Amino acid sequence: MTKIYEKVSENFLELASLQRLNILFKLLERSRKRIEPLAKELDATKQEVHRNLVRLEQSGLITKDREGKYSLTTFGRTMCAQIPSILFLSQYRDYFSDHDFGDIPVKFVMRAGQHWKNGNLFIKMQISTFMKSYRKSQQIFLIPLLRKLKMVLSINTLFRSLQLYQKEEQQCSKNQVFMN
Repeated sequence: MTKIYEKVSENFLELASLQRLNILFKLLERSRKRIEPLAKELDATKQEVHRNLVRLEQSGLITKDREGKYSLTTFGRTMCAQIPSILFLSQYRDYFSDHDFGDIPVKFVMRAGQHWKNGNLFIKMQISTFMKSYRKSQQIFLIPLLRKLKMVLSINTLFRSLQLYQKEEQQCSKNQVFMN
């Protein structure tokens, strides 16, 4: 099991560079690129970019063709697909320090952040949909239920008051009988 963790830690080490992550996502946007355009887009020297391209190639995340153009491997594309989950968890680290996923099955927890791309658009849409459903359920179900419950509570309060009044009346009657 330790060997597996060693390999995972090596992969995280390759992803632990902002420039390498940027290179991966630039290659994800446009499949084949040479060093010069990448260096220009990343505002870096060709030497820096070359050094990181070599590391990414050695780790199996990218490949270089005969024309000197770089592209992601299947492994590289798959790793890029996992990064939004890590971004999501990183962005909400404070939240997750105080909260957990409860009884949500692990297969769904593993997908946390899967649709995080595009500035939380998916999450905002999901929350918006939930809130609309919640408001609608309040209008259709909860508010009428609360009105009925309030009416039942009012009736119960009325009955209790009536029972207390009857007990007081009986008590007063006993006191009058006792005094006579």
